[in-house]
Amino acid sequence: MVVRFESTTEFCELGLRAKQLTRRDGALGTNGGEQAWSFCTVKDAKAELARQIAKKIEAGFVEIKALPGGAVVFPGVSDRALQTFLAKLPELESSSEVAARLARLTTPERQLELAWSCLAGVDADRSAALVDFLAEQTADDSRARAQIVAELLARRSRWPPTTNGEWLRGWPCGLDRLVFNALAVMPDPFVAVEGRLQEPARVGLAFVRARRNQPLAPEVRAAVLEALAEKQVAGYGFGGRVRIAWLGADGAEVSREISWEGAGLGEIGKRLWSEEEWCRALGKAARANRWGLVVTVAPGLARLPLDELVEVFTGREIDPFGHDSNADEIVASMLLDRTDDPAALLALSVELPRPGGAEPIIREYEAKRVRQMFGAVAAERYLARGEPIAEHLEEALFKVCPHAPGRLLGCLRSLPRERVLALVRRDLLCNEAILGLAAHFDEQLFAELLAADVYLSPRHLVWVGAPGIAALIAACERGPEHLRPSRRLAVLLALQAAVEAGKELPPAWDHVLVAAGDRYIEPVRTWLIGKLPPERRRSLEAGPC
Repeated sequence: MVVRFESTTEFCELGLRAKQLTRRDGALGTNGGEQAWSFCTVKDAKAELARQIAKKIEAGFVEIKALPGGAVVFPGVSDRALQTFLAKLPELESSSEVAARLARLTTPERQLELAWSCLAGVDADRSAALVDFLAEQTADDSRARAQIVAELLARRSRWPPTTNGEWLRGWPCGLDRLVFNALAVMPDPFVAVEGRLQEPARVGLAFVRARRNQPLAPEVRAAVLEALAEKQVAGYGFGGRVRIAWLGADGAEVSREISWEGAGLGEIGKRLWSEEEWCRALGKAARANRWGLVVTVAPGLARLPLDELVEVFTGREIDPFGHDSNADEIVASMLLDRTDDPAALLALSVELPRPGGAEPIIREYEAKRVRQMFGAVAAERYLARGEPIAEHLEEALFKVCPHAPGRLLGCLRSLPRERVLALVRRDLLCNEAILGLAAHFDEQLFAELLAADVYLSPRHLVWVGAPGIAALIAACERGPEHLRPSRRLAVLLALQAAVEAGKELPPAWDHVLVAAGDRYIEPVRTWLIGKLPPERRRSLEAGPC
């Protein structure tokens, strides 16, 4: 007799044979450790078993029913070889390792059948890589195998992490593919086991049902939406590139690759629910502040009331806007698209609230970033009304403008020239100074900026426009060697902007197009050459910038 209990993270197997009691326990996904006790009588052994079972139940463990039949037997494969394979399963990390092991046991045409036989009898916490292997095979229309998948769900409370990630917490992508295919073949087994499922499997199955256009109770739909949003905002969002399937409105299966670089799980969320529902769920999940990249949560943050949005930012000790390389740009764009009251934004630019008078979690230098961000948006609002702004809002606008130059440069231009140039002189060697000079060009200050041995962003230098092109060309030709590629890219981008604005390139500047460049320079150079008259294109020869 063997009984198995599991919590969300651990398992315990208790075995009784005559007067001997054994216990194997440990973390899910491992073999655990084993102990054994011998008793004077069978009665004493049974009493100890009952005591340990009661102790596990009291600790919150749940008994896991084994699949009928238990042992795996496969014609043509020895019991010893099969048991060795099953014992190794928890150590296998990928489907390719499973495939390699199966190839040692049987012929190619029988490997899939063997894998299914193993899945039917193996402990559920040992089968993550095996599930991934089977999920990568052609969809199976066997009713018996649909039964195996349904029973597998019933034997699991939580799945160990897999190499291909999870769609939901505790719901691996490989298992999802198996269930999606099996549910189409034979839904009855899943109905039969539904009452035995614990939360990860129950919500995961509902997620599959939703993608198969099957009706769900409102509370179940809400639970799936919440789980999907929580997965999107956890850490760095959904990782990897994995395909997921659903049924379109016409009932045809659609398959799409999902990755965090795109909309992530939002692509699925907005298909199964409305965009508004998805964004609100995302915002609610984002308030827990477990996200790392703001790009994964920005649509949800955009829907939060201003006071809740402030709580999110100030509830992070560092990197209030996330770890993205362009986090400030994303947040600036999001705030500028909102319709917050400028008076409320002005108040936040002066002091961030302290709920309950508690000491803020956010560090002061990060709090200053948050205040300046709100201040820049407040400045934009007031200037759009033609109203004057306070000096600290002018500084906030100056600091944030590089993160949204297309939206804020016009605001900087509306400020007094001397005030902006005073800010430029104070912080000359930075990208803020570049945008300040783009708003109010000063030849001497620009020359000083380019003469400094510091890297300046080409995408910001381009905003200076035509007045700075001659100085940029000079810096490209005579500046420090390690800075010349970035300065040359700035020149080419500025020329591209001029051409796009309808201006012609003077022949005197053709020499900057001669030499080939790196992967950033070359597309712009090629585009510019293509815009020249034929005779000038033919005259370009390779040579130094």
